[in-house]
This record gives sequence, structure tokens and C-alpha cells, in this order.
Amino acid sequence: MTSRVSSASVLPSCAILVSAVLWGSVWIPLRQIAETGMSGVWASLLVYGAPLIVMLPLVALGRGRLGHFGLAALWVGATSGICNTFYAIGVVYGSVGKVVLLFYLNPIWSAILEWLVLKTPVSRTRLATIVLGFAGMAVLVGNEGGVPLPHGLAEWFGVLASVFWALSLIGMALSGSTGVIPKTFFQFLFGLLASSAILLLQWFPGQLIPPMAPLAAAAPWAVGAVLIWIVPGMALSFWAVGRMSPTRAAILFMFEAIVGVLSAAILTDEPFGWREITGGLMILGAGLLDVVSGAMKRPAPSKSARKQFEGAR
Repeated sequence: MTSRVSSASVLPSCAILVSAVLWGSVWIPLRQIAETGMSGVWASLLVYGAPLIVMLPLVALGRGRLGHFGLAALWVGATSGICNTFYAIGVVYGSVGKVVLLFYLNPIWSAILEWLVLKTPVSRTRLATIVLGFAGMAVLVGNEGGVPLPHGLAEWFGVLASVFWALSLIGMALSGSTGVIPKTFFQFLFGLLASSAILLLQWFPGQLIPPMAPLAAAAPWAVGAVLIWIVPGMALSFWAVGRMSPTRAAILFMFEAIVGVLSAAILTDEPFGWREITGGLMILGAGLLDVVSGAMKRPAPSKSARKQFEGAR
């Protein structure tokens, strides 16, 4: 019995750590796609549009056997797909280290959303966690004489990605680990829709229809991004997060920040000085404070909350 319990708790944690490594380094193929002459928005379009096309026959032929394509799966897929779009475009156009660290404000949003959705009490320590996280953001993005808020659309995309990921974590906790295929389908669908909307709105410079030469050069990197990074990262995330509390999952995913910051420091010439280090440590420290205060021991979502959420099919 002990070994079974240990395995049941360790395997999801290991799956999240592997997924965190993939998401922390996914900026590498995305930037390689952009360097072929494609825009960063098109990089996001490719890595979400291609898998969706592949999944369409599978969904059409086996819809009745693949799980419930209801509102629960729609919620998780939509929020995570929009999150991934903001994150992907953010790390292409912004500083990788800053965007990754801003994304890791998500334990703060998780704490707030657990209070709103799961009715989890907010203790004084959790309030301190929220304050510390926001203070870390102010240090990370602030500069002398400037307003301590994210600068530029890419940095705001990092913040928005963190909000949508926290929303997705809540949905995963309420819907459990079932329905991986419909959740993945909706994630690709909304990733494609969000990328298309950003492209059409021209929030970032880029051609609506790229030339064939850059598209051909980007294709190998797009295939690699999908097969090595995106699909395994999604599958591991969906499988593991439904087996633990949203906050615990958010904390374990912090390993992504370490991978992202270190890989960017090694492979790029982006500045990363005392302000980024201090702000990053404060943001990550806010999440760790949540763990130390016993956040991982909070009760799982109630059966009534699960039934209400899963009933929306």
C-alpha cells in the first residue's frame, strides 16, 4: 500500500517536472522559426495549427469514444490554449527571462482563484505571498523614474499567460485527469484562434501571408516544436495536474522558470542583472512561501464543486 501511494504521488510530480523542462525551453524552437523570416505570431500559428489539422480526423471518427467535448473540456482547453499563445509570442518578442518570470506570477492568481472558485480561505501568509509576488514584479520590470509595471506588449503577454494558466489549473482540478483528448483538441483550437486574432489585429509586425521560402525553412523547426516540446508538454500537464492541488502544480511548474532563465542566459545576450535576479527570486519566493505555509495540504475540491463543473457538458 505504501509503495502504491508513493508512486501515485511521485509520478505526477515527475511528469510536471519533465513538462516544466519542455515549456521552459520551448522558446528555442519558437525563436528559430522567427529567425527564418516568419513573424513570432506565425510561429505560434504553426505550432498550434498543424497539430489541430492532424487531430481533426481523429476527433471526427472517434468523437463518441474520446471523452466529453463539453463545457468542462472547453474551459480547460480554451484557457490553456490562450495561455500558451500569450507565452509563445511573449518569449519571441520579449526578454525570455522576464517573460518567463512574469508568467510565474501564476501561484498568486491560483491563490486568488482558489478563494473565489474553490472557496479556499485566504490566510495572512497567503496574503503575504500575494504581496511578495507583486512586489517582485515591480522590482523585475521597474526602472528609475518609471512606473513599476510591465513595459511593452510582450511583457504584458507574460502576465496574461500567468492569469490564463491559473484559470486552467482551477479547471483541471475540478474536472480531474479525464478527457485529455478533448482538452488537447480545444487547447490547439483556441491557441490557433488566439494567434490568428493577434495576427489580424497586427499587434506585432508581420505579414498576414508569409512567403513560401521562410515557411519552408520554418517547417522543420515547427515539426520539432510540436513533436518534442508542445504535444509531450501538454499531455504530461493534463495528466498530472488533475491528480494534485492547483497550487502544488503551480509550485512544481516553477522549475520551468529556472530552465527558461538559465537557458536564455546561456544562449542569448539578453541582459539579466541584479534587478532581474532580485525580482525573480521574490516572485519564486512567493510561491515557495505558499508551500512552506502548508498550501499543498489544503483540501481537494469538494465533490459538489467537481460535479457542478463536470456536469457542464
